[in-house]
Amino acid sequence: MSEWDTYAQCKCRMLYRAPFGDRFHIHREVCSRCGLDKMYWEIVVAREVQTGNWWNPWSWASHWEYKD
Repeated sequence: MSEWDTYAQCKCRMLYRAPFGDRFHIHREVCSRCGLDKMYWEIVVAREVQTGNWWNPWSWASHWEYKD
């Protein structure tokens, strides 16, 4: 598991790392997936959780875990 970090999340669930916990410091103005302006993105705390076995590449996957 990785450490918790702050992200800006678009309505289409695309995540962008927010360096100082604010959308202002993200250099992208719109979402690369859906084109929504960054002022509508939500600030969330999340981490990526790896699943599967390290020795079996076909089982590698990951999902996002969110902190309340």
